[in-house]
Parts: sequence; structure tokens; C-alpha cells
Amino acid sequence: MERRVIVAALLATVLVLAAAPAASAAESSVRVQGAGQQVLARTTVNEEASGGTIADTDGTVFQTESATALGATALALRLDGVPWDMGVGSYGAFVNSIDGLASDPADYSNWWALAVNGYMSPVGAGGMQTMDGDSYVWFQNPDSTFSKGATLLVVSPSGGTARRGFTSGSAVKLTVVGDDLSMVNSAADATRFSCSDIESPAEFPIVAGTSVHVGERVYADVDSTIAITDLAPGTYGVWAEKAMDGTSVYVRSETTLINVGSKPSIRSLSASRTGTRTVRVRYSLSKSSKSTIVVTKGSRQLAKYQRTQASGLQTVTVRIGSGIFLRSSLKITVTARDAWGRLAAKSAVAKGR
Repeated sequence: MERRVIVAALLATVLVLAAAPAASAAESSVRVQGAGQQVLARTTVNEEASGGTIADTDGTVFQTESATALGATALALRLDGVPWDMGVGSYGAFVNSIDGLASDPADYSNWWALAVNGYMSPVGAGGMQTMDGDSYVWFQNPDSTFSKGATLLVVSPSGGTARRGFTSGSAVKLTVVGDDLSMVNSAADATRFSCSDIESPAEFPIVAGTSVHVGERVYADVDSTIAITDLAPGTYGVWAEKAMDGTSVYVRSETTLINVGSKPSIRSLSASRTGTRTVRVRYSLSKSSKSTIVVTKGSRQLAKYQRTQASGLQTVTVRIGSGIFLRSSLKITVTARDAWGRLAAKSAVAKGR
């Protein structure tokens, strides 16, 4: 009898543990921009939503009861092996240095500032509670007067695909706009931060007088959109910067990758019926692509096949939904999309048997 009770208790414990939800986490991303160089590219991290102990490189600790910007920063820096240190006092935690970069002791310029979702954090990093999807940017602020506004530069490519792919010889258009960090970017953050000034990304104004970097090239004093047509095939890092002026500090943009090259091509496409419910499709791809094969009769779609394929000859058997089209000719459309969104399409007919 005693043995049965023990077994029952163990089973009950296992069931309780199995039913218990996993510890929730808060996902956010962190980027760190030093005065002269980018210290940390955007890095995505997941914190325990319940918080915990945060420790800097020197072993100074700070305790939180929820996921915070400071916790996300500590995780991101640790992942990349970047040293940092903080001070802790009655005011909370304060970031002193990141990767050896600290404020100038003479006038306190180049102090570390934090923006969350395009808005200057109204509280210290240890008190900024993380919400899923938060985007943090740390930057060294050169304003020793602590009175100037701050603008986060954003490079906006156009003329190519949504994934920033450009065909060789086409114009790569780059526009630099500015995210005013005194205004939130969404209605949700307006409620969260009790801020009535909203400027959505679509409303960011053009920033004149920037230096735009495209790979090893530098285009100085850019006032509006520049169009570049002579980039050789390859992948380029694009970013913009501007020196502080009388009214604003300008935070260097993130590095945006663009690609110049050829779009995929589909050659030697043929299709044949191989049974009452199958079609064999043969074609050759010029480059690795995500291929989609759609089988239609008139306006009716009968089948769809999708797979990422390497370059070269492809043979695919597609199963259609019914055998009633034995004597019908079917239209086969193949599309190929490369990693940068460049697209090619071609069609053929599979005749009835």
C-alpha cells in the first residue's frame, strides 16, 4: 500500500511539472554606437521576463524584477565579448563605459545615451522595462551642455527590391532621413511613454549635409537622394553620419546591406503529364533560388510546389488534386526568387494524354 502511495505521488509531481508553463521571456535587440565606430551591430536577445541579477565585466551587480534594457544590453555585450562596466547607487544603475569608451572627465561629453524604439529613454536602463520587440540603441552623445536634441539617421534605399537587391547597371537610390528622438514612432509608444508627439517612420524628414558610405566609397555633403549606377556586382554596407551642429546631435545610422547582381534566370522549361494526377516539370536555374511551381487550368489553381533549390538542372514531379483533367492541357508557371528578392518567371503547357 505504501509503495502505491509513493508511486502515485511521484506521478502527480510529474504531471504538475509537465503542466507548468515554461518561464516567459522578452525578446529585444541592442545596437551600440561609439563616438567613432560602431561597437555592436544589432543583436537580438531573449531575457527572462522575471528579471534577475545583471553583472558587468568587472563583477558589479544590479538586481531587477523584470526584463530591462540594461539586462538586454548585458546579454548582447556578453554574446559578442564586449567589456563594459556600470555604477550602482541609490539612483539605480548607470553605464560608465562600453568597450573602453567612456565620457570625457573634463566636460562629460560623449556620455552614453539610450534610445528605445526611436525615443530617448525617459528612465535609466535599469528601470526601462523591456516589452517584446523593443529596439535599443546606445550612443555616445558629444553634447556636453546636455541641451541639444538628438536625431537617429536612417538610410532608406529605393529602386530595387524590398530586400534591397539591385540588378547590375540599375540605379541604387539612397536617401538619408532622420528619426527625431524627442518624438515616439507609434501610438502604442505614445501611450507607453505618455508622449503626445508622434512621428511615424513614413514621416521622417530628409536630413541634408550627411556623409553616405557605400562600401569603400564616401559621398560627402548629401542633401537629398543620390543615385549610383556604377557599382560592380557584390554586397555593400551602406551607412550615413553627420557631425553635431548648433541644434542637434546626429547618431550614425545602422549599416544596411545592399546587393548588386543579376536576377535568376529559368532556362529549358518543359512540362509533361506523367499520370492522371502528376506533372513532371524540368528546368534549369542560373543561381540558387526559392522556386515556386503553380499548376493551373484556366483560373483554377490545382497544385503548388515550393522549395529552395541550388543552381543547375531541376526535375520536379508535382501531384495535382484530381485525375479528372486527364485530357486537359495544364499551365505550369515557375518563378524563382533569389535571397535579395530578385525575381524571374516562365510558363509552359503540359498537354493532356
